Amino acid sequence: MERKIMEVAPGIEKQEILFINDDSFNPDNVCIVTGSASGAGRAITIAAAANNLMTVGIDMDEAGGKETQRIAREMGGQTIFIKVDYCSDQQLEFAVNEAAKMGAIRYLANITPMPEPHGSEIMSLKEYDYKYKLMMRMPFFLSRRILRHMMTQHDKTAVIGNIQWKLPAPETLQLPGSPGIVTFGTRAHTNIRDFTITSNYSLFNPASDETCGSNNADNPLNRESSHQCLPGRSRHHYLDIANMFIFGFSRFAVNFKGGEL
Repeated sequence: MERKIMEVAPGIEKQEILFINDDSFNPDNVCIVTGSASGAGRAITIAAAANNLMTVGIDMDEAGGKETQRIAREMGGQTIFIKVDYCSDQQLEFAVNEAAKMGAIRYLANITPMPEPHGSEIMSLKEYDYKYKLMMRMPFFLSRRILRHMMTQHDKTAVIGNIQWKLPAPETLQLPGSPGIVTFGTRAHTNIRDFTITSNYSLFNPASDETCGSNNADNPLNRESSHQCLPGRSRHHYLDIANMFIFGFSRFAVNFKGGEL
C-alpha cells in the first residue's frame, strides 16, 4: 500500500486556546494565515479569530477552508476564506489586496504546505520545482507583498510568523525552509518582528492509516499537499503551534527572535 501523508482534523475547544489581553488584537487589524484548510493552519486561523483579529485564511482546499471559517465563526471570531493556487502570483496578490480591504494587515502566519517528501534519488526536477514554489517562493512572495502594507503603518508593530517543518528521515531531500529568506528583509524595519517555530513532520505508516481515515472519513487526502498527522497527538500538537503563534504575535513577545519561540 502506498504511504500517504495523513492528517487528523483537530477538535479545537475554545477553552484550550490561548487568549491574550493585547490592544492590537482587535477587528481593525488583519491576520493572514496560509494553509488555513487543515492542521496547524486551521488551528492558527481559529485561534487568531477567537482572539478578536480579523483573520483571512488562504488555501488551495476550498472545502477545508470554509469548514475552518465555520468553526471560527461559531467561536465568535471574524474570518473570511480565499481560495488560491499557491503557485499563482496573481492569486496570491489578489488575496493580499482583499485582506487589505478588511483592515490594517498586521500579522502573517506563513504555514507552508508540505507535499509527501521523497528522497533526492527519486525526486524529479519538476517535483522539486513544485515544492520550491510551495515551501519557499510562496511565503517569500506573501511576506514581500505584505511588508508594503506593514511599512505604511509607521509606528505600529507588525509580525511575521513562520513554520519550519522538520522532516523525519535523513535520506529525505531536505528543502531549506523559507524563514531565513523571508525574515532577512525584516531586519531593517524596527517595527516589524519575525519568529520561526520548528515542528516535527511525520508520515503515517500503513498500520496507522485505518485509524487516521476513521477520524477523517470525509477527507480522503488525495490533495496535492497537506499537513502532517501525529498519531495520538495531532490535536494538541496543532493547538500548541497555534498558541505559540498567538503568543509570538502578542505584545509579550517583543524580545523574542528567530528560533527562540
